[in-house]
Amino acid sequence: MAIPTGTKFHGVAPEVSTKNLGSAQVNAMRDVYTIEEIRTSAGTDSVYDNLVAQGTDETTTLVLDYGVNIITTSTALDYAAKLPQPVTGRSVKVVNTSGLAVSIYPSNIGGQINDLPIDQPALVPADGNLYTFTCIENPLPGAWSVQLPSNVILEVGTLEINHTNGVDSIVYGSNTAVTPLSGPDVISQDPSGSVTIANPTQWMSLNFAATIVRAGYYTNILPTDVAGPSPIQIERNQFGGQTQSSSFTILGRELAEFYPSPSHPFAFSVVGAGGTTIQTPALIGNVGTYAGLTPVTSGYRNDLMLGDSNGTIFTDYWNIWKVTIPASAATKTYSIQIFLEYTLI
Repeated sequence: MAIPTGTKFHGVAPEVSTKNLGSAQVNAMRDVYTIEEIRTSAGTDSVYDNLVAQGTDETTTLVLDYGVNIITTSTALDYAAKLPQPVTGRSVKVVNTSGLAVSIYPSNIGGQINDLPIDQPALVPADGNLYTFTCIENPLPGAWSVQLPSNVILEVGTLEINHTNGVDSIVYGSNTAVTPLSGPDVISQDPSGSVTIANPTQWMSLNFAATIVRAGYYTNILPTDVAGPSPIQIERNQFGGQTQSSSFTILGRELAEFYPSPSHPFAFSVVGAGGTTIQTPALIGNVGTYAGLTPVTSGYRNDLMLGDSNGTIFTDYWNIWKVTIPASAATKTYSIQIFLEYTLI
């Protein structure tokens, strides 16, 4: 049986007799618990849901508690939390579903997590998994240990392109498709290889240092959609710069091509067993639709960090995808779901 909340326990000195001398009325309010029941009740974690990350450094006001902490909100300007005051042997569990990695700082100045530098945060990815921070040293400032993944998968967004057969469709973006040279959303590329972009919400970056491992794509593209001589192309471009609406130099790019023939050396394979049942019109991930990965290979920069962003912060690097649907492709709304796999630096 579970031990009721608020139950009190009394200890007695070894020389005190434990013979029950209470009255029948007092004894009626006493219960007997096994050591297993005490252990089970003591091991129950409190759950703290809908937590909101705050700030960018150790001055954050989001102080986590012992138990399960579910962080549901973070932004490019508020992505920090810190651990509670250290108690050796106790654990803080963190689940991040906010969409951005959250920086978890030690409890106090001078504290340490794993073998990271003193005062440096651990980055918990927004993957919905549970990560356990265990206090391994107290007195203050305290030290903690946690096992984090080496690689993290991030869903960037889904581009939808309304294409009409007979005319090329060329768009850029990360979460929405933007037509080049369309009023305020100007994205142009000059012969020198630099670009100008006036809508920073269309490029993708992170608020911490990471190295890209590969890009991945799920689509609703069928081989019959690209039965003509030209492929559908998805190109990830990575640029560097510091200010909005400036010209940036291309630092690296990868090209994914969807051909009608899976035997083509650059073609992605179609989704087979494990995909969802084919529908009309086809949906992302249906059996028979194209999906695949583009690893960062030799000839491309694979040591680039993703920089800070959301249209207001600018640091090192950012990414934007270019999609080209040739005139020969079938008329339809093409959907391309983009993922990035990265490793934290």
